[in-house]
Amino acid sequence: MKKKNIILLVAIVIFILMLIPIPMRLKDGGSVEYKAILYKYTKIHRLSEKSSTGYEDGWNLKILGFHVGGEINTHVQAECCDSCMCGDTLELIKNTETAWTLTTIDSNGNYVYNQHSFINFHGTGKNRFAFFKNDENGNTISEIKGIISITRNADIVLIPDNSSKEITCRIGEEKDLIAILECDNNFGTFTLQKEGSIELPSIIKNTIINTKKIVITGNKNKTITDENDINEIINIIIDSNRWTGPITLPSVQYDMELFDDNKSIAKIEYTPGHYFTVIIDNNSYNLGNIDNELFKSIIEK
Repeated sequence: MKKKNIILLVAIVIFILMLIPIPMRLKDGGSVEYKAILYKYTKIHRLSEKSSTGYEDGWNLKILGFHVGGEINTHVQAECCDSCMCGDTLELIKNTETAWTLTTIDSNGNYVYNQHSFINFHGTGKNRFAFFKNDENGNTISEIKGIISITRNADIVLIPDNSSKEITCRIGEEKDLIAILECDNNFGTFTLQKEGSIELPSIIKNTIINTKKIVITGNKNKTITDENDINEIINIIIDSNRWTGPITLPSVQYDMELFDDNKSIAKIEYTPGHYFTVIIDNNSYNLGNIDNELFKSIIEK
């Protein structure tokens, strides 16, 4: 019995020793790696030319050599493009026809869009608005039309044609090129997705780094398992950004499915010069700034 207790004690001590990390400062601008026998945790703070702050921050965790979690924030500022529907929100409301979607915000701070209800500015005439509340089939349940007035305090006042009850809306804090309009009298909150480039969402970065195999169909039928090729594809995607504007939709030239071992983790629809769409958990993300020449050279090998 005493011998068993000694063995158990030794096993516990060895297990504890396997959990004790040794910190190591990396020569990348300030990241710190905590490495133990069973795991490796990296606190990321490294130099990045893409970052508006000069650094990207985040964390990464591997257990027994397998990636189990992580997140990287590159701090890329949203950028409008020339001739896009973008720029100052108040100026857009004053001068541009726009359609704002009725939106609620859930407990996690995510936007939930009611695609069937929206405000249109200037579509029915200069300095006029029209609010449409539709059902799922597109049938109009109710509508309000009237005049737009903007005060010196930048309040947007909606004056209905058939009512003396004015609605005052104020511009909220913009995030990821999504403009916010908050209206009183329980009229609701409305959002407008501007056109431009924003930082790649973490879900894309954290998903694709687990890729072990890529199956391609369409113009090319092949399976990529070479680690170097896969890493190059991952880096091309991570170096891109998310495009929030419209895309042209010719037929897909390359359908790609990404696998972590035998589990499908993402899909890519790619037509060079038109769009590069990543699909994860039925959510689609259109990417821009893709290195088309390098990407095609890998998949056309």
